[in-house]
Amino acid sequence: MTLEATKHAIEVMQAYVDGKEVECLARRVSGDEWEKVVSPAWNWIRYDYRIKPEPREYYLNIYKEAVTVFANRIDANVCAKSDRVACIKVREVIEE
Repeated sequence: MTLEATKHAIEVMQAYVDGKEVECLARRVSGDEWEKVVSPAWNWIRYDYRIKPEPREYYLNIYKEAVTVFANRIDANVCAKSDRVACIKVREVIEE
């Protein structure tokens, strides 16, 4: 296992210890369906592991001829100009 692979393994296992959801994918099986890990055996040769991705959220200030992007609603509101049409919350959809 390379140094980078070891760092990734430590990060994934620490996330599991911290209560985050971890997923695995069999390396030699056709398909790309990540499965939830309930009680991991940590077989890094046969499986890839990852921390389940969290959907990203951000806010859009919509104007007649422009759109601006912000990490949170407070910043979107503070930076809003008087001609803002709407402020929209966007949440990423992660395919299962």
